[in-house]
Amino acid sequence: MKNENIKIDNHIQNNIQFVDCLEFWVSNAKSFIKSFLQPINFEVIGMRFNDERSRIQYLLLNNVISRCNLQKQFQIENNSYIKPIQGNQFIKVTSSISPNDFDFHSKIQKHGDFIQNISFYCNDINLAYNKSINNGAKSVQLPMKEYFKNCRDTVETAIIESPFKDLQHTFINRNITSFNSSNSNNDNNNNNNNNNNKNNNFGNPLFLYPEFEEIKDKELFKIQDKEESINGSTGSLDHIATCIKNGEMNYFVEWYRKCLGFKLLSDKESVDESENLENELILDKNFYVITKSDFKYTKKENIGLKMAVLSNQPLNTPYHKTPPIQFVISEAIPGGEGQIEQFIHYFGGEGVQHLAFNSNDIFKAVEIAKSQKLEFVYIPQSYYSRLDERLKHLFPNSIPKILKENLMKFGILIDSDAITNSNEIDNNKNNNNNNNNNNNNNNNNNNNNNNNNNNNNNNNNNNNNNNNNNNNNNNNNNNNNNNNNNNNNNNNNNNNGNNNNDNDNNDTQNNIEINQNIGYIKQIFSKYITDRPTMFFELIERSNALGFGKGNIIALFESLEKESSGSQKK
Repeated sequence: MKNENIKIDNHIQNNIQFVDCLEFWVSNAKSFIKSFLQPINFEVIGMRFNDERSRIQYLLLNNVISRCNLQKQFQIENNSYIKPIQGNQFIKVTSSISPNDFDFHSKIQKHGDFIQNISFYCNDINLAYNKSINNGAKSVQLPMKEYFKNCRDTVETAIIESPFKDLQHTFINRNITSFNSSNSNNDNNNNNNNNNNKNNNFGNPLFLYPEFEEIKDKELFKIQDKEESINGSTGSLDHIATCIKNGEMNYFVEWYRKCLGFKLLSDKESVDESENLENELILDKNFYVITKSDFKYTKKENIGLKMAVLSNQPLNTPYHKTPPIQFVISEAIPGGEGQIEQFIHYFGGEGVQHLAFNSNDIFKAVEIAKSQKLEFVYIPQSYYSRLDERLKHLFPNSIPKILKENLMKFGILIDSDAITNSNEIDNNKNNNNNNNNNNNNNNNNNNNNNNNNNNNNNNNNNNNNNNNNNNNNNNNNNNNNNNNNNNNNNNNNNNNGNNNNDNDNNDTQNNIEINQNIGYIKQIFSKYITDRPTMFFELIERSNALGFGKGNIIALFESLEKESSGSQKK
């Protein structure tokens, strides 16, 4: 997901900006990293011991080509974070090396390997901390400032308990000025002032975590030779998915609204903030609800879930296709026997179930992960045999052959924002047919597009001359294809069409008709990464889509149950 023009301080209204780092607590850090994190393009760049030397901690970052020249690989903005934020993600992995570390071992015994801390980058950690405490959060660590490297670098942190037991939230802000001195020492011709360096600087990302030391043993977590083209195959965090018990949704949603200022999100209309929270829950304005009625084929009675999505940023801002923080809460149903109930049972309570990472090329990401033995869930053949029917509103002339072959080859799921709403699908079909058969539709479309479209018809001759020089402009594409609207949906493009080009090369190169007014996702889930069926990873590639694969949940469940039923008959 590419966001070249992100200016964090100006564009995100919430004081809490993005997920700075995730921390795992695991029984065996080396094995965990090699088995599950390196296959999805995360590499170790630093390590440290705690003060008591009872725990060891590793710092990982994705898109690392080599540890030898980290300072040349990453651009640092405002002396505080890697740019762009939606392309990179830090992860800490902590393990105990002391038999007397009872706090650590007791939690591992209860939960297995788990997410222990989610840290948020904030403009003002004192503001974030005081807001959360004043609204009922419990303090773990008061706001504090640490100094490093002769007091040139500062890191501010504060820690609170989340509503999930044994999960903490850290607020963090930093000012790492040693980037400037490091660059000036390495470049004899560097005459830039500190202000310029602060805004746009290449530097070693390890400097952002000055408590960590570089890995001196070149054979430890050795990074295999990589091509720069793999960058972005696994990007930053797309969303964090959690599981809670039935009847707890109100409490968790209200906690994140009040303590962190997060908003309830929906793929539908926005909700008036003056509305009562209980009314929002009843009306399902902000929830994805799956019940037994959504399944055409199932023998199980007690299946379903209610899912809320919270974020620090509204959807569809001019600067983000999706918000930088998406916190998904899935609630079990009464007497349920599904995935949510299973997690709560084996985890010993409520917590983080899976992490989803962005990808700008999910096929490449999965190919790399599988080559390093990461296992993904099995997708039955029957799932793909029904795709043309399920996605008819998205691919009116059937799914492109190459796309479908790659989906089947790598076991990847595909879903659209409109797939679960048959009324919307029918309306889209009717609208498309009306558009294709209406001779005056070009003028209407131009009125609905950007201001740049307003001059298309008035300056038709000029536009024709400019088409050769502006092939990437959607407005000119409309002129070039003015007489071929029945073969293309370019005349229906919105601003989102530009964003589609970033992720959909495999889909659009085949000149197959795609309804670009509908966003869609490609996603895949790893198998559980421990013996307990509690935690797994997801890779997701978004094409102007805001959903989380509700259609895939239903289709995959039914496909697996059909296959299971068929094998039993044989």
